[in-house]
Amino acid sequence: GGGGAAKAVALGFATGTLPVERHAAFERVLWRATRGNLFMRTAPIDEPLKDPASGADALKNVFLIFYQGAQSEAKIKKICESFGANLYPCPDNEAERRSLLDQCDARLGELDDVLRESARHRDQVLSNVGAQLAAWKTKIAKEKCIFHTLNKFNYDLGRKCLIAVGWCPSDELPRVRDALRVATERSGALTPSIVHVIKTRETPPTHFRTNKWTSAFQSLIAAYGVAGYREVNPTVFTIVTFPFLFGIMFGDVGHGAFMLAFALVLIVRERALAKRDLGESVGMLFSARYMLLLMSLFSIYCGALYNEVFSVAADAFGTRWVNDAPTMRWRHTVYPFGIDPAWKGVDNELSIYNSLKMKLSIIIAVLQMGLGIVLSAFNHVYFRRWLDLVFNFVPQVMFFFGIFGYLAALIFYKWAAITIDSPSAPKLLTIIINMFLSPGSCCTPNVDELYAGQNGVQWVLFIVVVAALPLMLCCKPVFQYAAYRRRRSAVVHHHADDADALVVNGGGGGGGGGGG
Repeated sequence: GGGGAAKAVALGFATGTLPVERHAAFERVLWRATRGNLFMRTAPIDEPLKDPASGADALKNVFLIFYQGAQSEAKIKKICESFGANLYPCPDNEAERRSLLDQCDARLGELDDVLRESARHRDQVLSNVGAQLAAWKTKIAKEKCIFHTLNKFNYDLGRKCLIAVGWCPSDELPRVRDALRVATERSGALTPSIVHVIKTRETPPTHFRTNKWTSAFQSLIAAYGVAGYREVNPTVFTIVTFPFLFGIMFGDVGHGAFMLAFALVLIVRERALAKRDLGESVGMLFSARYMLLLMSLFSIYCGALYNEVFSVAADAFGTRWVNDAPTMRWRHTVYPFGIDPAWKGVDNELSIYNSLKMKLSIIIAVLQMGLGIVLSAFNHVYFRRWLDLVFNFVPQVMFFFGIFGYLAALIFYKWAAITIDSPSAPKLLTIIINMFLSPGSCCTPNVDELYAGQNGVQWVLFIVVVAALPLMLCCKPVFQYAAYRRRRSAVVHHHADDADALVVNGGGGGGGGGGG
């Protein structure tokens, strides 16, 4: 046996990669298929690799398998294919393997250079785009607006031109013509744009010019309704009435001062804030900054009337009541401005303040609603709507002031005539209710009447209010229906006359033909 030379055994090998989760099953199948006639070594790959088949990143192991024989090679390659392993060719010669390794290193270096240069070029391109992105967005927005506007034009096939029909304030026509002339010169167009005023019977849309002071108030009014063309714009009055009504509700010197400081910050920094995206909530407050300013000023004023600073009474001028326990004695002088601080903290504080604020609310509400009724009268007169003036405005005045105007007058009378030394006066709400439940006998003279002749006055007001209802609800529809019947009758008679004329002309033509 010593003389026999051992023959060299030719071994083949296979290299590749396999997902980590399939490694254990892969080893078992190889061992059983080759009956243990293989030598296998594996090593984990630290970084995830991109799968050539799926393109997804996955953790993989690299493996090296030594085997003997063509039959084992076929089995191993078939198992690798079934497990989704990626096989890579590897030369048998060491010199060739080293050469291939050098080529791979060179190729990886080239790829690193390409990736680095690509990243640098990408950063440069994105930097250039970022510098021009705002201008591009503005240009695209302008183009979208242009095409959106052009879609509203009509295309004249005969003259091959675009025709736009729209409304424009009369005093803005020169500016429109100048703008079109400048656009024609800049674009180099051969045919200029022509502006022609069309006479129409259509009612023009309403347009109110606003500024940074009035825009918020105009938006508030537009949320309820837009005045018709050439009607009185109620926004002018709302600039004062709305903040004042808010002040009546929110009246407090301390809280109003905080609100005033916030409004002043928005106004002082309005140029810087106008360039920023403030979001929906803060943006809404910023657009109403001047409304907030007026609301805060009226809140401070009404808070001074209520004599409240952070809900605490402030004795600025000295109370006009003397504490003679267990009662309070009045000095028979009036507190100079607002409510006497002595009413703060007493047992009937809530009823006193609620009564005062409720009466003030009624008076302001009557004034504001009365203003709306008077403005409607101006509209009726301007447009010569005499039917609306007689059967809308007049009954509204009768009904509204007959009830609520009378209630406001009673409030003023009770403040002026009833003093601390006067006997207890009837409640105003009871007076208004009894005026309708028992008209003419709602109170007993010299017992529970508020003023002399109250029964007679309220009887007259009751008749006026009741008479206003049919005038307001029935008269205008009756007149409109009568006018409709007259127009319809006139149209029917007109068609009948035309039919008679056709019959006469047809009969005359037949007679002429017979004579011929």
